[in-house]
Amino acid sequence: MTLKERMVCYAHQLHLRYSDDINRPSKKSNSGYAPQFEKVTKFPGRMVQAAAWPDLFGTIRRTKPWLDFLPRLIFVSDMGDSFSPEVDFEYFESEVIEKVTSPAGVRHLWLWLTKHPKRMAKFGRWLKDRGRDWPENVVAMTTVTSQRSAWRAEALQEVPSRFKGLSVEPLWASVELPLTGVDWCIVGGQSGVGSKTFSLAWAQDLREQCLKTGTSFFLKQLGSNACWNSRPLKTHDGHGGDWNEWPPEFRIREMPAGFYEYGTSLVFPTHPTAAAAPTL
Repeated sequence: MTLKERMVCYAHQLHLRYSDDINRPSKKSNSGYAPQFEKVTKFPGRMVQAAAWPDLFGTIRRTKPWLDFLPRLIFVSDMGDSFSPEVDFEYFESEVIEKVTSPAGVRHLWLWLTKHPKRMAKFGRWLKDRGRDWPENVVAMTTVTSQRSAWRAEALQEVPSRFKGLSVEPLWASVELPLTGVDWCIVGGQSGVGSKTFSLAWAQDLREQCLKTGTSFFLKQLGSNACWNSRPLKTHDGHGGDWNEWPPEFRIREMPAGFYEYGTSLVFPTHPTAAAAPTL
């Protein structure tokens, strides 16, 4: 990651606010943030805590209807990248795989996002060599922001996971992506200081690509600098996350049908028929 990319990285901005500050020695990191963004920090035990959270399968989410009836979705290391080369595979096996496959962990769907899909695929092969399958409730995901990083979508295909997803956020330009075999495509614009322009035409094009491959399309937010038909699209929500402020044709937040199938199989293990996936 270049210095310019790091300075507009949302996770980095939050770490600057909530982590240690060498100019203020008395300042301490908030819980959940590494002392320094640039230094890999392990948090053993956190997965156990998350696995113990209540299951939400079958719950109506009044403020997030796209999550109705789904198991709880939990991001793994959402404020960092656990597939940094400094972290060994044994740690992943003990701290992630064993926890998500525990009786408590299997109740949830885990979203494991990385900018290092090749290393994630290597870990999948490492697990197989040890006689372990990739857990079906762990969604392998990678980030794409432009055509320059589209190679990650191809590398993700090598991960031996049941579910695969792309976080195309923040999207900085129009992209063509290999979506065959990809279950979920999350799209969004950039928010915060120095946000780049997010054209809804790029999202519209990605939506068309998703329709061709049967990939669920999820427009998460428009960011702070969205435009449509060559005109700025101003929203009261600084992140552009309130879809009531969007043009109606862009209010699309689809979830993969397989997520419903997984949740149903937990309740009716002998009849894993998919629940009807709602269209939003």
